[in-house]
Amino acid sequence: MKLFLDNFIAEGGQGAHHRATALVRQRLRLTIDAARVYRAHTTDSTHSRVVAVKKLHTTKHVRNPVLRHEACVMIVLQGHPAIPEVYAWGRSQYFEYLALEELGQDLTTLSPLTLHNLVVLTCQLLDAVQFIHAHHIVHCDIKPSNVLFQRHPSGVVKLIDFGMAKLYRDPTTLQHRPQTSLRWMHGTKGFASINVHYHIRPSRRDDIESLSYTVLSLLCGGLPWLDHDAENADVVRLKVMWSGAALGYGYPPVFGEFLDYARSLRFDQEPAYKEWRKRFKAVMSEITEPPRFSVSDTRNRLRPATWASLAHHTHIPTPPSSIAEDAVGGSNDMFSPTSPWYGPVNIPDEDLVGDEKRLVSTSLGHIDEVPGMKRACIYVFLGKDERMVAE
Repeated sequence: MKLFLDNFIAEGGQGAHHRATALVRQRLRLTIDAARVYRAHTTDSTHSRVVAVKKLHTTKHVRNPVLRHEACVMIVLQGHPAIPEVYAWGRSQYFEYLALEELGQDLTTLSPLTLHNLVVLTCQLLDAVQFIHAHHIVHCDIKPSNVLFQRHPSGVVKLIDFGMAKLYRDPTTLQHRPQTSLRWMHGTKGFASINVHYHIRPSRRDDIESLSYTVLSLLCGGLPWLDHDAENADVVRLKVMWSGAALGYGYPPVFGEFLDYARSLRFDQEPAYKEWRKRFKAVMSEITEPPRFSVSDTRNRLRPATWASLAHHTHIPTPPSSIAEDAVGGSNDMFSPTSPWYGPVNIPDEDLVGDEKRLVSTSLGHIDEVPGMKRACIYVFLGKDERMVAE
């Protein structure tokens, strides 16, 4: 597969996404501009297609790179309609690259939804989360910007950004991982569970709580803590103040009850996925199987919440400060970029989904050519020419 990158799409916590057209071949090569923004073309139009390419800074000291881990999680999860396709991965001494299915808009771009479409999205996401959990994995970063529509509307959403995904139980014995503390908050503070704010290791309950915040934000047009450029302690204080019933006041009760249920789950408890899909479908009895989002449905769009003074003020312990325990030090091979990059991160061995090096090499194409650029992304005269490295 030979790629020429088109135009920049977005930049987030787990890397930069690019749009690119791809020529399907056994191996993958990239040509990249410093701006990371390209309209793609191919030298051979046979089976030409559009993909997304993620690029993340790494070094030789990173044994378990983030994008390779993300690729492996998605390989394990292939087969569900909510999981994007993954095509190829490669690594240089400065960066790693991941080629994925290109998708459309995320849920943050939607106009106010109809109740029918919100119930459809909720049911689709519950089914996707159940599938992910059945494969011993928790996503750890469910939020509206990580839920995207397909590029060509089909009524189906996709869940992206699996770079923070963790195993919550042993895949062989099915023994649940013990409840332990981490040194940093794992997720996005606006949509992370209350327990994750306190650095408790994520489990299935935390994905469900994040999903409930995602659904409530779409229902209400936001959440009380999302408009604040607040510290972690302020965000968790507001979350504790607002129950699901208070947040969902004036809407069908099932939405608020879903959050209160998520918060009641034990660390190792299996959520009642099917029961909650059934309860959400009861709100809109005309929903058919499988549920599909309808772009033509514009009847009675939901109105933003006008919250009354329903929050319950209470004292809570201050959450701990985060320490980036997985950030990797050591030599950067005189890496001198022309634009800012996050420091390299190593995925802990306990979170790997098997032999990730082998899984990528046997399941994906390989990026085996140093990406070309119209403008350099590193100052070569201060460092070294970028070259692809063998795993």
